[in-house]
Amino acid sequence: MTGSAHTTCDECGADIDDLPTGQACPSCGGTRRNVSVTLVATAKATASISSVIIEHNQQRYWWEPWGRAKHLLEVLRDGYQPDAGMDNRELEHTADEFFKECWSLKDWLVNDTTITPPVTRPVVNNFINGESALLVCQAYANTAKHMTRNQPTDMHARIRRYHSTPQGNRLDVEYWSTVQPVQTLDALYLAEQCIIAWAGFLHRRSLRPPV
Repeated sequence: MTGSAHTTCDECGADIDDLPTGQACPSCGGTRRNVSVTLVATAKATASISSVIIEHNQQRYWWEPWGRAKHLLEVLRDGYQPDAGMDNRELEHTADEFFKECWSLKDWLVNDTTITPPVTRPVVNNFINGESALLVCQAYANTAKHMTRNQPTDMHARIRRYHSTPQGNRLDVEYWSTVQPVQTLDALYLAEQCIIAWAGFLHRRSLRPPV
């Protein structure tokens, strides 16, 4: 049996393999670590499972979209690799779902009555207004939902193009408004900045999903 370990920040997913133990994540300030251990072994086994039932409680929690967004970020990262095996539709769908889930975290935080002290809409709006990545995420999610925006000055955002090269794949996110010229960001970079921003907000409010 052989094995290897990889360490990432549990709050924003940043690679911290080389970070000394006890030192905070340089991206979001988090101190919790996630160590993934890969074991390779050869064995033979026979098992039989008739059925599996997973039932969810009616109570919903803010960490549900947070977990989905972080999972989609990892899928997007994998999709950028040269041997990802994802075509443009799959990669674009992953990015699309990420930005919508990431933006939905705002409402889940405000509506989760189990959070003490509660996260109010003015507080979270003030935070988002200071985070350029989340403002583009907001524009993307609302453009995807409504196709267009209500006000001419509202920012629009969409996936503009897909690139496939021997070095890997990537997506460009384009955003603009009537008062702002068209600009482009790499989708993975934008997604990572969104997660880092949210991770910092959650860390400052001591909000952590259950282990």
